[in-house]
Amino acid sequence: MSRSSHAEKLLIQPAQIHQWVALALEQVERAFEESATSDRGSWRANAKVNEIKDQRNKKLEDKQENVKAKKANRDL
Repeated sequence: MSRSSHAEKLLIQPAQIHQWVALALEQVERAFEESATSDRGSWRANAKVNEIKDQRNKKLEDKQENVKAKKANRDL
């Protein structure tokens, strides 16, 4: 189910769901960063932070490609 479908079901704007997802990812990332820098931190926490960052970057790249494709289709 897409975010817009969820938004319709919850009677909210799709942008709100995007904001919630972004906020959640930032908080998860921050939690792992804090864990990595604490005395109990480990290389696993650093690896998880990097994995989350990579996933977020991939999603942003995919979104940019999607926007480019939509713009290109409208120009045809």
